[in-house]
Amino acid sequence: MPTLACPYCQHHNDINASKCEKCYQSLAFAESQIGLKQIKNELDSLKKQVSFQYEQLYTRLDEAERKLAFLKQKNALETTPFVEEKFEKKKEEKVIPVVKKEPIAQEVKKEIPKKEETPKEEPKRKVIFNEEESVKKTDEDLVWKEIEKFFMKTLMLGTFFAPFTPLLTYFIDLYKFYQKQDRLPVFFMTIGGIIALLFGFGYLMQFVSDDTFELIKISGTVAFNILLIVLGAYFHRKEKKYHDFGSALLGLSISLNFLLIYFLSYSLFFTVFANYPLLVLVLILLNSVLAFYLALRYDTRIVLIVSLFGGAFAPFYLGTNIISGYYFVYLWLLSAITVLIALKINWQKAGTVTFGVCTIILGIVIYNKAYFENIPRLSLTLAIMAFAYLFYFFTLYKQKLSASGFQFHIKEKLESSDIFTLVANTTMLIVNLFYTYNLENLQRTLGYIYLSNALIFVVSYFVLSQTFNEKIKVLWFTLIGTFIAFAIPQLFEENLSGVFWSLEGLALVFCGFVFTLENVRKEGYLVLVLGIVKILFLVPDMLPNWQLVLWTDAYKNLLGLGVILIVCKILLDKFKSISSDYEKFIAYLVMEALTVWVLVIIWTPLNFYLPILSYNLMILFVYVCMMWAYKYRLPVSEGITFLCLGFLAYGYYLSTLQTNSFIFRFQTRLAQVAAGELFLSLWFFQFMYQKVLPKIQRVETYTFFQNTEEQEFTDMPLKISKLFREIFFLCLPILILPSVFRFYPDYILIALSVSVLIAFVVAKITKRMAVKIEFHLLTLINTIAFFEYTTPLFSWSVVVSLLIFGAILVYSKGLYAYKGDKNDRVNLLSEYRYFHAYTVYHFAFLLGLATYFHLNFNELMGVFVFTIFLSILVIFREKIAPIQFSYKFAYRISTLLGLGIIFFMYVVTALRIRYNLGYTELGVLMLMTAIFYILVYTKRYPMKKEGIVWNFDLLLLHILTLGIYTSVVELLSNNTHSVWMTILITVHACILLFHSTSKIHKFSLKISIGLFLIALAKLYFIDMQNSTLQQKIITFMAIGVMMLIFPYLFMKYKEKSQKE
Repeated sequence: MPTLACPYCQHHNDINASKCEKCYQSLAFAESQIGLKQIKNELDSLKKQVSFQYEQLYTRLDEAERKLAFLKQKNALETTPFVEEKFEKKKEEKVIPVVKKEPIAQEVKKEIPKKEETPKEEPKRKVIFNEEESVKKTDEDLVWKEIEKFFMKTLMLGTFFAPFTPLLTYFIDLYKFYQKQDRLPVFFMTIGGIIALLFGFGYLMQFVSDDTFELIKISGTVAFNILLIVLGAYFHRKEKKYHDFGSALLGLSISLNFLLIYFLSYSLFFTVFANYPLLVLVLILLNSVLAFYLALRYDTRIVLIVSLFGGAFAPFYLGTNIISGYYFVYLWLLSAITVLIALKINWQKAGTVTFGVCTIILGIVIYNKAYFENIPRLSLTLAIMAFAYLFYFFTLYKQKLSASGFQFHIKEKLESSDIFTLVANTTMLIVNLFYTYNLENLQRTLGYIYLSNALIFVVSYFVLSQTFNEKIKVLWFTLIGTFIAFAIPQLFEENLSGVFWSLEGLALVFCGFVFTLENVRKEGYLVLVLGIVKILFLVPDMLPNWQLVLWTDAYKNLLGLGVILIVCKILLDKFKSISSDYEKFIAYLVMEALTVWVLVIIWTPLNFYLPILSYNLMILFVYVCMMWAYKYRLPVSEGITFLCLGFLAYGYYLSTLQTNSFIFRFQTRLAQVAAGELFLSLWFFQFMYQKVLPKIQRVETYTFFQNTEEQEFTDMPLKISKLFREIFFLCLPILILPSVFRFYPDYILIALSVSVLIAFVVAKITKRMAVKIEFHLLTLINTIAFFEYTTPLFSWSVVVSLLIFGAILVYSKGLYAYKGDKNDRVNLLSEYRYFHAYTVYHFAFLLGLATYFHLNFNELMGVFVFTIFLSILVIFREKIAPIQFSYKFAYRISTLLGLGIIFFMYVVTALRIRYNLGYTELGVLMLMTAIFYILVYTKRYPMKKEGIVWNFDLLLLHILTLGIYTSVVELLSNNTHSVWMTILITVHACILLFHSTSKIHKFSLKISIGLFLIALAKLYFIDMQNSTLQQKIITFMAIGVMMLIFPYLFMKYKEKSQKE
């Protein structure tokens, strides 16, 4: 019979009573007062929950305001304009307003307490008694979508670390809270004292002396615990700042009680507790009741947490390895009481912390064999399940105030933290059971235990389904499916578990369609994916038996996979009208998967019975798959079509392994046919996409593709086919090279030149940019090849290359003399202007190499010819079109090569390597230097006569000059250290001294000084040691005269130049 609880004395009265039978108070407003009390309780609970977060936000806001004030002051100082006379005044004017703005943070502090009203008022609008049904369905769906996302994230990332996260978060919040309250030392000292006392009493319990000492120890501990309770109650009656300290003392008292009880259960003196475990259980229950009372009486959460840790870890304080079944009984009771209190005071974190503690302890017991061996496996199984279902209750239920009093009701919706705990609890249950049984080869027993867990949820569903909403029903089905999925591989052969999982997923999908439960369908798709993944894990097992056994378990599973995919496609097509968008996407994925499945299923037996011919026959699958993919708009399958050409390439590769050669003519007939199929397909694919496939009627575009760039997405295969045709054209010029290189190596240089010609013809016909790039690359390779290969037909190869390059140059109008600047029309329209510019260097390289070989490998003459050829082209650049694009580069290359020649001569001389520089080489060097003089000192100079480049060219030219008379002296006297060399350097320096009077040639003064220093260094360090007395006299006199005459003449010349 329904009753009505009195809001004053909690006495239950008749539902129609007007006054309470016990306190005689009016019951007219009982329901409203009960609701008001519920609202106040929930409001107070909410205030406590957000207290830590509020304090943190308050601190961050304070710091942000202070930082903003500092940045404003800093910005004001940095942006102040610098004026020498008024700088200090402006600085003061900028600083004063900033100083006035410093109280901004204080003003915010004054306004912040007003904001404290917000968290007090908001719950009044949100926490309304018995109005959960008024929440809109759309809002509820949004919340559940977020929970589903969080569920998947938790499942994938944080499952095993879930129990430890709340513990760390809770203690971090405590740390920040006491830090904000400026009570951090007190906090740490209190925690440290509690831990120290726990360990002290733990070791005290282990100390054994005699019966008297044991009696004193036990009684003293009891008296000390009573004193702690009295002191805790005393501090709770004082000011609020002492409440936390009092709560800590109460929690310490409860923890020491647990420690004492656990010690008594194994005491050697008080054997009554060891002989009667029920007595120990009674003491544990009494201590738990005491903890329950203190937590509710003083509304303290510290007592709850400290009691939990003190009672749960009591055996570890004692330092013992003995964990029995009784320990799990009292740990479960302790956890149950903590969970009930957490639900009573609406403190979610207490239950979450309890879950973390139990998970840690169960993990220690299960993974530590020292504990595991002392507990029967059945007892441990019951303990694991008991803890799991306790936390299921904590996660799925909440306390609700009704007319008949406080009752537990299942939650209408779960928060993200609930989902987190639910997933972690399920995972730990499955993992703990797995480690308990599977490692001992008890898979079938483990499967039955998983099924029993599923059966528990099935029975509870039929019993409690009337109180479930749609979301909770889906959650229940998910848990049932999870346990069944883990039971299947334990009960059946592991190789078939993937097929059973997939069938279970299809069954869930079918039920979801029939009963219009979309979330059940989602669960079914998840199980289906897991089953398919399990099947695919068996595919590598086919490799050890490849071409030995066809009907392996892996191949049978693949056949079953095809049946599953086909059934799934039929199922999705049958319920297409009520399918969601993501299910249409799944239907598309099934079609793509069927393509891959057909490929594997057909080719595996084909390769088994026809191991060589199967590669050639894959060309049929390529074009059939192409039409299939085009008709049903399957882009991935189209990609697989292109990849299947790799079968033809692999067939050719197998032939190369058999013949130990890559040459086409040495391959087997089938390999040659495969190579021909592959090469022709490169051209034929574009024909298929442009001429054949457009005639096929296609299905409608998938809705999820309509939001993408459909045209670009559709044209991708056509673009790839065009790329294949480009590859076909790119292969044409180089087809002859492998055979020539293998069988006619003497003609390799001629073959490369012919390849350049073929590439040019293909580029002109097809107008393809890739072929043009290949043409330019082949020209570069042709030039490099002349450096690498010295064939008997080298001269003819040079002639053929020059003729081919010249013919291409003439045909492409490369000799046209461009008029005007680089914006000339012909210059812009020329498709081969880079080839035209490169031809110049190709000719120079070939002429230099030809000279090098015909003059008995004379490197200097080859470089001289190359340099002189480029220099002459630079001089006549207006008349020679190809050099117009890069005449500056050609000039620089030639000058740097000239400098390199001089340094080469100096190096071989310094290393005492005799290098025979004959009259021919000296004449060519003088010719090259003369050409450089024409380029530098006339209007033919290609650069501007200013800056670093101009100075460098002057320096380079005079270094070349120095090299000439050094070579002359060496040739005439066979001694580069001759005193005549010193005199010539001095004369050269003096001439440059006169030359430096011009503004353009000012840098010559620095060169002159450098030459003077070289001359003096040579004079003192070389000539003074190696010369005779006569040579020394002549040298010093000549240099002395020059040193006297030339400065005078220079001054006169400079005065004359300035007058002019």
